Amino acid sequence: MKSFRKLAALVVFAVGSLSVLSGTASAQSGNGSFTLSHEVIWQNTVVPAGTYRFSLEPKGPAALLTLQNVSARGGFLIMVTDVGASKFDDANRLVMVSRAGKSYVSILDLPQFETVLHFTVPSEGTEKELALASDTSVPTHLR
Repeated sequence: MKSFRKLAALVVFAVGSLSVLSGTASAQSGNGSFTLSHEVIWQNTVVPAGTYRFSLEPKGPAALLTLQNVSARGGFLIMVTDVGASKFDDANRLVMVSRAGKSYVSILDLPQFETVLHFTVPSEGTEKELALASDTSVPTHLR
């Protein structure tokens, strides 16, 4: 009986700790805009060049990122599961990496909202891809 109470107390402590940790690392709501000069791959979504408005809504330990093309109809919903606290005090930034001639979004850093979003990018496979790989930042403007 004593071991059952200890186990129950441990479970309650673990769940409480996870709640506190997820609350400190969760994203804040926010919105802004940015311009893509070329097509990019964002998670598994191909996003064409253009000017976009974005909004970020926290959903527990994850966040929902909505992209709306300003000049065309249509938009994208991207579920973000790797959300953390921004470590920069500078301007917001969108970081892309190049793999096999394609651009992939790897980070959307939003210091104003104390949030950084990490996105899945294919791993570097060959030395040729490694030589071509580079990180590019795109400024994002917040309203």
